[in-house]
Amino acid sequence: GGFIPTSVFTGGQTGTFSATPTASRLMVFCYGGSGGSGGNNTEVGPSGTHNGGAGGQGGAGLFTTAIPASYTTPYSVGNNGNNGSSGNNTRPAGGAGGATTLTGSGTANGGTWGNGAGANFAGNAGATGTAPGVAPGIAPVFTDTRNFYTAYAGNAKLIIFENTGT
Repeated sequence: GGFIPTSVFTGGQTGTFSATPTASRLMVFCYGGSGGSGGNNTEVGPSGTHNGGAGGQGGAGLFTTAIPASYTTPYSVGNNGNNGSSGNNTRPAGGAGGATTLTGSGTANGGTWGNGAGANFAGNAGATGTAPGVAPGIAPVFTDTRNFYTAYAGNAKLIIFENTGT
């Protein structure tokens, strides 16, 4: 049968996923947490104020995998990274976004942090996370962050579809 969405988990959630007993395949959408922006330098000097770099988008991937009957596996959904604090002098970087994983099915890594700004320079932006797959034979259907970043506004998610036929 076709796939239907059966579970949606959001940033910071962890637990154990249990598939419907009649399911034999999963389609898993993983979206990692976005990195936090670097802190802004608000000190007004000869070159003005400077902004911290934007955090990188979380990685996104869609994975499919066969599963046995009575399938259970752990999951973890990453959080977005914290932003660096603003103020005078060189500011701190933001925090990295957390990875989103359904063990044995797929992983999307979080984006990296944006660098903090200094008195005479802006911070660099963080890198986008990746979705490398998790095991031999588990290849992503696609790993394109651009479309899903807009749709989910940077919030980490795990969406599980099953071929339950219901």
